[in-house]
Amino acid sequence: MSDPVEALFEAIRGSAPPPGTRVLVATSGGADSTALLVALNEVGLGLELAAAHFDHQLRSASAEDAARVLELSERLGLKCHLGRWREKRRGEARARDARYAFLKKLADDEGFERIALGHTTEDQVETVIVNLTRGSGLDGLGGMGVVDGPLWRPFLGLGHETLRAYLSDRGIAWREDESNEDRRLARNLVRHEVLPLLARINPEVDTAVARTAGIIRRQRDYLRVMGAELAEKAFLSEGPWGGVYSVKILSRSHEALVFEALRAIWAKDVGWRGHLSGAHLVEMAELVTGERGAVDLPLGRRLRRSWGEVCLGPKRPPPPPGELVISGPGSWEWGVYRVELTAEPRGSEIGSLPVNPENLPLHLRPRTRGEALRLTGMGSKRLKKLFVENRVPIWERPYQPVVLDSQGPLWVPGLARDERAAQTGEFRLIVEKADI
Repeated sequence: MSDPVEALFEAIRGSAPPPGTRVLVATSGGADSTALLVALNEVGLGLELAAAHFDHQLRSASAEDAARVLELSERLGLKCHLGRWREKRRGEARARDARYAFLKKLADDEGFERIALGHTTEDQVETVIVNLTRGSGLDGLGGMGVVDGPLWRPFLGLGHETLRAYLSDRGIAWREDESNEDRRLARNLVRHEVLPLLARINPEVDTAVARTAGIIRRQRDYLRVMGAELAEKAFLSEGPWGGVYSVKILSRSHEALVFEALRAIWAKDVGWRGHLSGAHLVEMAELVTGERGAVDLPLGRRLRRSWGEVCLGPKRPPPPPGELVISGPGSWEWGVYRVELTAEPRGSEIGSLPVNPENLPLHLRPRTRGEALRLTGMGSKRLKKLFVENRVPIWERPYQPVVLDSQGPLWVPGLARDERAAQTGEFRLIVEKADI
């Protein structure tokens, strides 16, 4: 074995962010993450470090793990952030998701630019094989990247034994997780039974699988770039309802790029590529190439289609603004709209309404059920039908402003005016979407 100290330091230097970067180091108390915390602190690259420990409360000794991490952090002069899983529903996958959610929220709240993880070559190989059994695509078969968004895994090219040798050289103890022997867990079954069998075919199976994952990652990374470019081309707008994208631009591309574009859209919305499964992607792609509808996704998100657009945003968007009373000249913001009552002849014909002093005050708010405009020569038309005929996407309708006078709806900006609306006026009410 080569010098373990130099091996760890070289791995860190080869992928380290610039000096001054704030790095949150995920530390379980086991050998790999302990070696990561100690080595990052020792290598001296000018990084601003802090430890983070998440107690899954799956083992009776988990409190001792947290205490060990806290003690080591104090010895190294580092702050340690502790989290605890409080959900009653348990499981390996749920535990992993909860841990990553804790780390990401902590990083966002505290301003950490990187989250360092102690994954090794063995972890990479186990990940790829488990993902293979689950029917994964390139994202899963490519395994983990050294740098993937905010996640940083400097030890992916090193083995467990190298990290343990480093800690032994420094005289630093680590915690052993007895659950690593539980063969009911997929990773442990791969480690203790599957890999020894595969080694009978190829004694260097770890190296071979890791090499294959590297090849797939390079192909995956290229598709990611192309998918991100496609998502950018398809982007139309955004608002409290989420990001809106062109179905036409997405659907005319190759299926593989559609999948990658959807992952890029997801990452833009939630901040990273995690939590989204292959099954979710299939449903999302079917929505893009199919008809109107919706797909519910993790983290309280929903992908919806309306006419030629899809929108990824919160399943329960925030409520629209309250009522705005317009009693005289001035300017206001109402949601994503700019509102102005002015005596100057500005604003397009479709984006403005003539107003006389006797018409004031006017009220601006979202529509309510059953409201209608009386259109010149056409009779009454409900606002809901007006929105459908003008292809106002379903996610925008709750945020569409309606201007009312004392007799009821007078104007739906950009769509139609009631026959009572003045043709000329001393003032002009302008209601236009802001650039968002």
